[in-house]
Amino acid sequence: MKRQLEKRSNDSKKLGIWKRVGHSQWSAGTSIQPKKTGDVRALTDFRKLNEYLQLVRKPHPLPKINELFYKSSRDSNGQQLLT
Repeated sequence: MKRQLEKRSNDSKKLGIWKRVGHSQWSAGTSIQPKKTGDVRALTDFRKLNEYLQLVRKPHPLPKINELFYKSSRDSNGQQLLT
């Protein structure tokens, strides 16, 4: 079992799926658990990440349409291009 866990972990690291980080607000804890079939399954706990995302979520992540029109109607100096 331990050999399977190490193989799965090493394969994921080689493929760039997993990467060890010191600390990141965007990381989530991952563990490997055995299946009933003898294979292994990677599990990720996103609860802390979801809590963080609720704190930083903006009410309007995309710009509002009127802001886009305003920005597109002006040049880099702020002068109005369209009338």
